[in-house]
Amino acid sequence: MRLFSTLWPASAVVDDLRAALTEVRDRRPGIAGPGLRFGAEADWHVTLAFHGENVDRAPFADRLRSTMTGLRAPRLRLAGVGTFPKVLWARVVPEQAADEAALTALVAAAGGDPDDYQAHLTLARWKPDADEPRALTSALADYVGPSWQPAEASLVESGPTVGGGSRFHRVLDVALTR
Repeated sequence: MRLFSTLWPASAVVDDLRAALTEVRDRRPGIAGPGLRFGAEADWHVTLAFHGENVDRAPFADRLRSTMTGLRAPRLRLAGVGTFPKVLWARVVPEQAADEAALTALVAAAGGDPDDYQAHLTLARWKPDADEPRALTSALADYVGPSWQPAEASLVESGPTVGGGSRFHRVLDVALTR
């Protein structure tokens, strides 16, 4: 089981991104390529920090409860897409400087390295023998979604499922201030 801290996008954000992806895929069938596997929309999230595999969740839950309680929720939006090796993601952009500072504080409170953090929402992964989905990345380069302000940060466990996906389980939600 993997353990990580995350923010969840609002349903309007998920709906808007789904509509943009659907429009591009309907307009240009096959644009995603055969080796691209999209994650379940219910699992779309913004990772703040990865805590490891097969670790005791209790210390992380205690840490998040003590370090995140009362922190401000940043206003965020998805804007454009990019890739890491074998990962297609949507860029997460803070609305203003104060929101960037709030996101940085959440990353640090979760135990992440703010200097090495690139806020993103993973959309899909591609198989090792598949090509990078450059046409899809290009088609969504100018995407800008609605803003949202997360209500909480979560500690999440994920584990493999049949078929190679992952199953997410919320261990803890910590309310953020608005």
